[in-house]
Amino acid sequence: MRSVLSSTRAALRPLRDRIRQHLPGRLRAVAPVVQAYLGGEYESRYTLVNFPSLYAPRMAKPCRYEIALHAADGTRLGRRVLRIPAFGSAEIRPAELFGPDLPPLGMFSARIRPANALSLGYKHLGLVTSHFYALFSDRAHRSLALVHPQTLVNAPSGENQRWQSGFLLDAGRIRRLIAIQINPTARAVRTSLYLVRATAPDEILARRDGEIVPMGARRVEWNLPEAGLGEGMFFVAAEGLPTNNAKPILLTYFADGSFTGMHA
Repeated sequence: MRSVLSSTRAALRPLRDRIRQHLPGRLRAVAPVVQAYLGGEYESRYTLVNFPSLYAPRMAKPCRYEIALHAADGTRLGRRVLRIPAFGSAEIRPAELFGPDLPPLGMFSARIRPANALSLGYKHLGLVTSHFYALFSDRAHRSLALVHPQTLVNAPSGENQRWQSGFLLDAGRIRRLIAIQINPTARAVRTSLYLVRATAPDEILARRDGEIVPMGARRVEWNLPEAGLGEGMFFVAAEGLPTNNAKPILLTYFADGSFTGMHA
């Protein structure tokens, strides 16, 4: 009897697969995407877009985003579900959704979902990633840093990974450097960040070791002249990353106090 059922299933499988190829499919998304949250002296804003509707305009539907905010110690500060209309977008200001008494450092996550369980028409998009941008600024909006998201929740580990940034920084123009690391996993991660001269890549300067708690974050700061970098080009390197793409955000401060930022 069991062999008959197996043979029947095998015979019907090609028909099932052909039918599925012609049926509309639901929106499918990977794990939530994460980015650093900066509070205190900074403001953080995130832009969520109903981008699937742009790729299927004749069947465009509203979507919803499941968002959450965690503190640097891993505590979840809140979770919300936001509905965004077809072809629409929303700017997220965490203090407006999670309250004004937020910590100076943490992690924001977002995951796109169909607004209706029966929403169809997005099959051709395959498995989508909830891409969004973060805008970090000072309170006076004198300095701005627009940064794309970092990695996925529980992406493959990078704790045994040696990494170095491909972005060269000019110590003659930069006075202070701040690195923000996030850990979007369920385990604590040991990590080390350090500075390296471009002309002496085997020499490690100003190493900072630390542990990032699950779903937490850490901040590392260097005064470049004190670290022995008054001039010349240098880059940031690491031993151990929470996930294989959880590279730090770098905020580079100039002599006049302004800054810019990048995903290193």
